[in-house]
Amino acid sequence: MKIWLWAFLAIVIGGAIGGAYALRPLGFSAGELPSPQAVVPPRPAVPGEASPETKGIPRVVVEQEVFDFGTMDAKEEKKHAFVIRNEGNGLLEIENQGTSCKCAMSDFTTRTIGPGKSTKITLTWTAKEYFGPYEQRATIHTNDPEQPKITLAVKGRVTAALRSSPPEVVFSEMPAGHQVKSKVHVFAYRSDELTLTDVSLEDASTAEYFDVTSSRLSAEQLAAEKDAKSGYELAIAIKPGLPLGRFRQTILVDTNLPKDARLEIPIKGKVVSDFSIVGRDWNEERQTLSLGILPPGEGADRTLFLVVRGRYHRSIDVEVAEVFPPELLTAELGEPTGVGSGSVARIPLRIRVAKESGPANYLGSRQAPAGHVILNTNHPQAPRIKALVSFAVEGG
Repeated sequence: MKIWLWAFLAIVIGGAIGGAYALRPLGFSAGELPSPQAVVPPRPAVPGEASPETKGIPRVVVEQEVFDFGTMDAKEEKKHAFVIRNEGNGLLEIENQGTSCKCAMSDFTTRTIGPGKSTKITLTWTAKEYFGPYEQRATIHTNDPEQPKITLAVKGRVTAALRSSPPEVVFSEMPAGHQVKSKVHVFAYRSDELTLTDVSLEDASTAEYFDVTSSRLSAEQLAAEKDAKSGYELAIAIKPGLPLGRFRQTILVDTNLPKDARLEIPIKGKVVSDFSIVGRDWNEERQTLSLGILPPGEGADRTLFLVVRGRYHRSIDVEVAEVFPPELLTAELGEPTGVGSGSVARIPLRIRVAKESGPANYLGSRQAPAGHVILNTNHPQAPRIKALVSFAVEGG
């Protein structure tokens, strides 16, 4: 009996000692046996199940929704990076779904911002030829339930070192034989010591019909233009005698400003009267007979008509005063005839390019000016008529 009891005790004591040694690698001492709950392993993640982060709610915050560039030069480019933060406890998604903003947005389609994180979106604005105040906006869509979209904006004012107001002078219809006048103001926005060193006209062929004088603007005139520091007024007078039809001229204003030393002011308009020209290949807009490129040995033959209305149609007298180039072109006037009830006179004008013409270029560029026919008349509104002839002859 005693032998059996001693054997039982030995088995119990040996099992206890073995269990203690087995628990040591797990960080427990023999007297610190873990509870059954403490040794339960964590539950494995289930595929497709949302994480605690994505279960939260995002909150979008923009540090500054509107940025002011202040004043900037025309054609200057400026950029600003807007900081967007996520102050929520869920993932923030932002998306660019298109914008009517004329500025450029940093390229992105979708971005995800974690809680406590931030990103930057850059807007780039180029002033180009715009002048004055501006504000450009871009819209960003988000998954913030309280703010599904945010608006970013840049603003400021575009100025120039030098500009004219108006930027060009337009005479829509100017009666032939009459003088017309206009005024242009030239403003300097960065210098209060503007000086005009020269005022000239670009097209020498019609410069005699334009008169341009300058005078300094008064303090009251300057005050009416925001940001202007100094300036001049140009008085423009167009004298009688410009040929019928459309005309173009450019005033060249040279100044003492180091960067923008020259300002160009276009002048355009149309001289109208009771006199007009019609016919095949006649371009009324350009006052040009357009014959194109002619094969060698073919030449060209066109008859235009001078149409005279008004009180002078019965007593009109017209003659060919000049033809250029004389070795290639000829111009011949026919007898006037009445049209309709006799209130309009029509005079044929036959223009020919010689068949034996060699290679030539009179298409109407700076290097190859167009040919022309000049007519003198006794009409008080149109004493001189110039019809351009655009053509070229291919080489043989």
